[in-house]
Amino acid sequence: MRCPECDRLRIEFDRIVRRNMDVVSDYNTAVLKYEQERVELLRAALHDVELLRTEARIKLASHEETHFTERVMTAGQ
Repeated sequence: MRCPECDRLRIEFDRIVRRNMDVVSDYNTAVLKYEQERVELLRAALHDVELLRTEARIKLASHEETHFTERVMTAGQ
C-alpha cells in the first residue's frame, strides 16, 4: 500500500539532497577559484542545507518507523 506522506517526505528529502549537492559543487568551485567572499557565503548556505537534510532524513525515518510499528501491532493481534 502506498503512503502519500512517505511519498511527500521522500520527495522533500530528495529535493534537499539535490540542493545540498548543488551548494557543495558551488562551494568547491569557489574554493578552487579563490573567491573568498563567495566561499564564506556558501559555507553558511552549506551549513543551513545540511541541517535541513538531517531534519528531513529524521522526519522520513520517523514516519517510516510508524509503518513498522503498525505492522508489528497488527501482526500481534
